[in-house]
Amino acid sequence: MSEKGSQLPRSGFVEYVGETFTVHRGTDADTALRLREVVESGDGPEEWAQFTLRFEAADRTHVDQGSYRVTHPELGSFRLALVPVTTADPDPDAVAYEAVFTRHEPTAGGDGVSSQSSSRRGVLASILGVAAGGSLLGQLFGGAGGRASGTSSVAQASGEPLVGEIRGFGFDFAPQGWAQCNGQILPVSQNQALFSLLGTRYGGDGRSTFGLPDLQGRVPVHQGRGPEGRTYRMGQTGGNATVSLSTGELPSHSHENELDLPVSTAKGTATSPDENVLAAQPDARGTVPIYGDGDGDGAMDVAGAVGATGDGRAHENRPPYQTVNYCIALTGVYPSRD
Repeated sequence: MSEKGSQLPRSGFVEYVGETFTVHRGTDADTALRLREVVESGDGPEEWAQFTLRFEAADRTHVDQGSYRVTHPELGSFRLALVPVTTADPDPDAVAYEAVFTRHEPTAGGDGVSSQSSSRRGVLASILGVAAGGSLLGQLFGGAGGRASGTSSVAQASGEPLVGEIRGFGFDFAPQGWAQCNGQILPVSQNQALFSLLGTRYGGDGRSTFGLPDLQGRVPVHQGRGPEGRTYRMGQTGGNATVSLSTGELPSHSHENELDLPVSTAKGTATSPDENVLAAQPDARGTVPIYGDGDGDGAMDVAGAVGATGDGRAHENRPPYQTVNYCIALTGVYPSRD
């Protein structure tokens, strides 16, 4: 089946505005989305595109944020990462979706993305490659002589985030050009710039897909060597929400014991203590001492066990927390290392 849709440039998608695309949702019923518009999302250099496909659901069916297989009669089958978005439509049941693209557009002489761009190294080389009149990064950032000068200052001046930047938001949805850090798998063809930065450290096969960080129920930790001597690598996960203590982790403590010694007021009939209890001396009158003086040390074995307490359940291991919405920038200014 043709995958023309995964290679189509921004101008090519414009020709399909108003047409219907089918979203395949696995075990759920397929959903029809109508392409409403194609919006340019950024001012990139030649052959560099940042644009957004905006869809509306014809049947008001809700599609969760994620990566889906999408089909079109002419474009064939390809994958799109869709994000539900708010809409100005007065109809409260109206549903809209966006698919954000950040990638190099096909060259004029070809019908698809170059083979060099199919790998992470190829994508990064394409983004950082030298174009006519200076480097591609220089064109993107507007540096003199084609040199990228001060990524952070450019980002601040333009109001755009850095591609791959993670922020916490006080609302519960991903803004335009962002995706929630839910560990979802995205198509490389749709997000080449972000893929060149993240690679597969958060998931994906590195050929057609890659993963986003998953911060659901997790606390971010800075990379590098921690004060306890442990080294933390980018993408590494660890820790537990709950923990069951082992015996070695319990504080030093002791248990109190009680021993019940059964006796009888009846006259004794045996001289051996085995399997017997203390009893009165035969033909005795009044009280009888049950002890006497003796030489040497002795020992007595007492069988039994201290009664068990507790049920071994794991305890809460998280510090006090408050939930916010962590999102990662899909588009924006490509970061440089200087």
